[in-house]
Amino acid sequence: MSLMKNFSKMNAVKQSLLLAAGLPVLILVSIYLVQGLFPFGNQTILTVDLGQQYIDFFQYYRETLLGNWQQIFYSFQKGMGGEMVGTWTYYLMSPFNLLLLLFPQKALPIACVCLVLAKSAAASASFLWLLYKNYGDHGPLTISFACFYSLMGYFSANQLNIMWLDGLVFLPLIILGIQDLIHHKRSTYYIISLALLLIANYYIGYMVCLFAVLFFLYELFGAQFTKRLKQARFSFKQYFTRVLRFILSSVAAAGLAAFSLIPTYFALAQSKGSYQELHFDWSFAYPLWQLISKLVVGPFNFDQMPEGLPNIFVPSLAILAALVFFLQKRFSWQEKLMGFLVLAFLLLSMNIKALNLIWHGFQYPIWYPYRFSFVFSFFVLYLAYRTLRQVEPLGNQPAIVTLCLIGLSTLTLALHYQDFSYISPNSLLFSTIAFVFSFFGLYYLSHSSKKTAPLLLLSALALIESMTNTALTLNSISYLNYDSYAQYLEVSQPLLARLQDDSGEDFYRIAKTFQRTKNDPMQLSYYGLDHFNSTIERSTTELFKALGQPTTTGSVNYSNGSLVTDSLFNVRYLINSQVQSQKEVEDKAYERRLVSHRPDFNHYPLLDQVQGFSVFKNPYALSLGFLVNEAISQMDLKPDQPIDNQDKLLAYLNDQDDRSTKDSSLDFFQVRDFKRMDLTNLESDDPSRINTSYHKTDRESKSFIDFTLKIDSKQAYYLTVPGDLSEEDVTYYLDGKKLNYDKSYNSTQVFNIANQSTPGERIFTIEVKADSINLSQLNLYSLANQTFDQVMNSVADQKLHINRFADNHIKASFEGKANDQALLFTIPYNEGWRAQVNGKKVNLEPVLDRSMMVIKEIPQGENQLELRFRPQGLTLGVVISLSHVLVLCLLYSIKRK
Repeated sequence: MSLMKNFSKMNAVKQSLLLAAGLPVLILVSIYLVQGLFPFGNQTILTVDLGQQYIDFFQYYRETLLGNWQQIFYSFQKGMGGEMVGTWTYYLMSPFNLLLLLFPQKALPIACVCLVLAKSAAASASFLWLLYKNYGDHGPLTISFACFYSLMGYFSANQLNIMWLDGLVFLPLIILGIQDLIHHKRSTYYIISLALLLIANYYIGYMVCLFAVLFFLYELFGAQFTKRLKQARFSFKQYFTRVLRFILSSVAAAGLAAFSLIPTYFALAQSKGSYQELHFDWSFAYPLWQLISKLVVGPFNFDQMPEGLPNIFVPSLAILAALVFFLQKRFSWQEKLMGFLVLAFLLLSMNIKALNLIWHGFQYPIWYPYRFSFVFSFFVLYLAYRTLRQVEPLGNQPAIVTLCLIGLSTLTLALHYQDFSYISPNSLLFSTIAFVFSFFGLYYLSHSSKKTAPLLLLSALALIESMTNTALTLNSISYLNYDSYAQYLEVSQPLLARLQDDSGEDFYRIAKTFQRTKNDPMQLSYYGLDHFNSTIERSTTELFKALGQPTTTGSVNYSNGSLVTDSLFNVRYLINSQVQSQKEVEDKAYERRLVSHRPDFNHYPLLDQVQGFSVFKNPYALSLGFLVNEAISQMDLKPDQPIDNQDKLLAYLNDQDDRSTKDSSLDFFQVRDFKRMDLTNLESDDPSRINTSYHKTDRESKSFIDFTLKIDSKQAYYLTVPGDLSEEDVTYYLDGKKLNYDKSYNSTQVFNIANQSTPGERIFTIEVKADSINLSQLNLYSLANQTFDQVMNSVADQKLHINRFADNHIKASFEGKANDQALLFTIPYNEGWRAQVNGKKVNLEPVLDRSMMVIKEIPQGENQLELRFRPQGLTLGVVISLSHVLVLCLLYSIKRK
């Protein structure tokens, strides 16, 4: 009751803003309730990257801002370690993320829902504010269009990409700033709103900058200005001064955000930006007519995520009103021409590959294509609203043409129905009826003297369309159950807590054979080696690839470890998960995702067994740094030869300096022969060789290759398999059981097959699904446990002793013993690191393709080391931002005087 009283006391504008913000929230909450969202059911909105990536970043965000500030710029929870500026500016800088601090870790799925609702409300209120400031109207039509904007198809399809939704919030404010700049020569609104978006998400901010140029041209050279915007035409001088003001204001906005943008530039140069190879392809990505399929309600499913069409859905009323815009005589031909050019350019940008590349920062997106499509929906809604403000009578000829277009579109989609898996007959029928009703309603509205009732009915129909589209879109993909997330935390956190050292005087890594996501280290607060992040250092992915680990351009997974890599990467504790029974899965309401098979663990002492987990302690784990022969600086990592690369690293650790000249021989590993190979429904190109191609003899029958392996006691056995064989091509088995391995890889993989105390035989089976495969990279190796132990015992005193550890500041000591030694760090090379030995600055140099760093010319005797990290460009960025703040404040002060 008190809420209603407070609402009634508000002025009309505030009431409209509250209604505009509350209506989409009410719609979304209603849909979530029907879906059974936690706590009203067991479902969450966690899916794809939101469930596999972002939610773990949100826990890192909470942990950092709630006290662990040392990891704000650098974190060893990011794979081998990595700068965090790129992660912050791409994923975490949204001001809405402060809401995360109000929720405990276990409630993060609910926090994600609140983020979506908050951004939906803010986007709707922002669009209403733009329309109100232009037209002075905040009635039902304006509120309805604000909801259409907030519930556009882009928002529904990308609620799982929460960080992009800030673009919808700030875009109307930036557009309002452009209008202010042109017509009132005030730049403050534009500068501040654009700067805030660039800080919140530079990626979407870049796309909005491109659209801002288009809208500026439309507004400057074409718009028939409203009551608020009184001057309609400018002289050449006025045009020139406004263009100059727009450029300078854009630069000022970038300057204010420089503290974020400049460090981000340096961060991207080492991550996703390093993959950039410009190639402009001016061909069409798909037939342009197919875009009409995205105007049907619910035009979305899982297949649309990796390579779908642009998400451009807005209600039929908006589409038709935007078309009628070009038939209205009250709009000048200049405005209609500019409006057409903007729409045409946006449509071509969503089709011509080269233009699409430019919109995405000169790098084609991996999954989620056409990430800028929300600006098209915005402009359609903007033109539609201008039309509906005062619709002129629609002639019979244009009406018939429009009706024919609706019929032709429906017929085309019906005939090509099988090409659009995301469209159902019911959704097509619903949209056709909606378009027909909207058309006749719009036609009646244009000829009626009474506008209120028809507008309300049309708006209600359009709102039902938006609700239907949102519900169908959100129901088109599957989501993670809440129990699957919460129970995983409950089981994993106590286990890892037993292994944690909170003294700040030690550093070690932990490896697991299971995971919920590759970002478990961030979610569970431990130092691991797995990571999934668009801003992961390329050097890290290349190193893992060279050592036989699963990688993509945005992820690494330490699931194919060996005795050698466990020690080199300072993996002190290793956790093995027993295979769960079906009853265990049902009782615990979650399933461990097994991604690794590590018989090597048997070589380590068993530390503990608890709740189906076995914990091993690696006595040979080296520190974060260790002494090696300085000739390692000449070592090159060989592609598709992971065992050779591991053998070389072990040799340099063993103080051997001639490995760079020995290209084919191995010092520690041995090449082993297969005892026998049996083919089922396959023939070989060369029966005398294993490393050849195999072809199915009968495509309809199952095909297998069985390799019998003779296993000697106390030997670690590793099998390398080709990196170009996906799970669609093959499935691997060991002794008749599916092998646990991560299937996301693009290079030769190393599988740990055996390490046992008694001799025997193992059978490695490849089920061949493809018509033919090539096994040129299939090889068997062994490493004698005794040989490995001897090497590691001899180098035990070469490791770094950590005295004080923080992610951005490390103090340690070590003993130099020879002139030809270098101190190697298992830290990706980054120019932000600074080092001192015995109080004197020393150079850190990149090695192994920048995947690690070394200090050469080590003094003999006991030495004290200090490492500090500061992001590249941070100081420069802060100085530029502060200088822009001072200049803008000075200009504002002068203007007021």
